[in-house]
Amino acid sequence: MSKNMNIKDIILILVVLILLLVNICLLINLLQYNTINKSDNSRETKQTKVEENAMNEDEVALAKLKESGERDRMETYFANFISYIEAKDYQSAYNVLYPEFRDTYFKTLEDFKQY
Repeated sequence: MSKNMNIKDIILILVVLILLLVNICLLINLLQYNTINKSDNSRETKQTKVEENAMNEDEVALAKLKESGERDRMETYFANFISYIEAKDYQSAYNVLYPEFRDTYFKTLEDFKQY
């Protein structure tokens, strides 16, 4: 790495690291969920088509995301973050950031918008 890294490079690296941490947490939750389901197979067989149709689009997307690989999940989260920025939906983009990261680099939403 060069000694001339600017703050934007550091923030980008931190965002990627945060996304990796989120993916690892999701993977752990998914593994725990699979362990619970293996011990209770009857619950899985009782799920009906009505329950599946009742799931809203966000739940379906989240379920698909949990089934995808780590790289796909990371790309999805990063793409969502970038799409919030491009759409100038700074509140949503700000909410995606890890709280400690926000507190360190962007105390307020206005600071984030200015950046």
